Amino acid sequence: MRFVDLLDKDQKVQVRILAYFLQHAKTIKMKDLNDYMDVSYPTLQKEITALADRLHHFEISAALSRKDSDFLQLNLPDDFSVKNFLYSYLKQAINYRLLVSVYQEKELTVTKLALDNNLSEASIFRRLKVINQLLGEFNLQFKNKKLYGSELQIQFFYFQLFNGAIPEKRLTTLMTNQAIKNLIHVIESHFQLQFSKKQKHMLSLHLHILQQRLDYRKMPKREISEDMLRQIEQDHFYQELDNIFKRFLSRFALAASGYEAVYLYLFFITEGLLPQTSQWWKKSSFIQHFLTIDKQIYQTITKAKMYDPTFASFLLQNHVKVTFYEGEINFNHNNQLLLSDIDFQAMNQCMSLIEKNLSREVSNAQWEMLDHSYGLIWDIHQRRQQKEVLVGVVDDGSLYAEEAFRFTKQTLAGMSHVTVKKAKKRTYDLLIASDDLDIQAFNYQKLYLLTGALSSFEKERLEQAVTTIIQKK
Repeated sequence: MRFVDLLDKDQKVQVRILAYFLQHAKTIKMKDLNDYMDVSYPTLQKEITALADRLHHFEISAALSRKDSDFLQLNLPDDFSVKNFLYSYLKQAINYRLLVSVYQEKELTVTKLALDNNLSEASIFRRLKVINQLLGEFNLQFKNKKLYGSELQIQFFYFQLFNGAIPEKRLTTLMTNQAIKNLIHVIESHFQLQFSKKQKHMLSLHLHILQQRLDYRKMPKREISEDMLRQIEQDHFYQELDNIFKRFLSRFALAASGYEAVYLYLFFITEGLLPQTSQWWKKSSFIQHFLTIDKQIYQTITKAKMYDPTFASFLLQNHVKVTFYEGEINFNHNNQLLLSDIDFQAMNQCMSLIEKNLSREVSNAQWEMLDHSYGLIWDIHQRRQQKEVLVGVVDDGSLYAEEAFRFTKQTLAGMSHVTVKKAKKRTYDLLIASDDLDIQAFNYQKLYLLTGALSSFEKERLEQAVTTIIQKK
């Protein structure tokens, strides 16, 4: 499910126009945009005008304008928040407002939804049908005045929706429950954790959703297999978290089902709130079970014999998520790097490992999420394999030497893992000098003598020299 699926028709077109700019360039050809969009040219013209007006009203210095008949240009100020701008669309979208109403109310009639949104009951029925199609990915359905599905899935869905859609400043104004703030403080103190501001926002949101849902359901069905539940219940971190959480829930008149601490435990794992350096990682058979799978996945992606533990937390979060939850909301409006585009066979091997070891069939949305996550790991691993090339520029104090240093830095600025320094007493992969008389005091692997003219020819020659060194590393 993509967040744009919740938008009204005209909103979708405007957001797709904005996304095209963000994926390509600030100046684009009208013809290219028209080819990309699946709407008529008059509709495209109308929505470009509507988007331009909306941008200007949202931020007065934001501008979408015609350069001439063939080009469009988008200018956004440095502090422009895309998330805030997209939220301005979402909060007006009827389908999103219906989902919020379902979250806020115990029971909802179609008549009430129609009156609240100034729509006919027939229109509400049509929209609920669309919403149910989207919720099907999460194994949820709205029927007979209520939202049906496992409590784990309901809380997961609304956390993803609100965390991805609502700007942090807005969430801060909505979540002011002092009891929840106290609970977060107790968890930090007891487990000697230090949450970032973002982590506190996420945890506070999760606890608000859990509290909102406390009296909205009967006893939940068994949502987690007995083997997995047993592993969680034996986890020392879970046991202590459970004790703290029971004291928190005792503040409410309604009795808890016993699953709430399990939900919170899984939330800690999937959102990376439990640091990899903590003692709880090593003590947990639950975490170690997943780390064994993570290692196999990593080696399949990278073809590396040794496992890089810096990826452990990222892989753990994603694999626990696909094991216990269904569905995924995609808020990403940019093109994503996918492992399947890089190595289709490796992606298939990874998914076979996931489905075999986790005994879970992965949905299309989760497959896409893992495909992107694995692509990110592949990309970072490749970049880490590139060893640094250290370039030293001999500085004799002259103005020409100063200009040569500037020219070298500017020429090599776009090449990753290349560091340019004024030469001192250390070994350089490439030493750049104006004359071979200048080099006696330096250690280097390869010498590069400037021709004397800092020209385009010299630029290409220098780039080729550094590229050759990179290839041999």
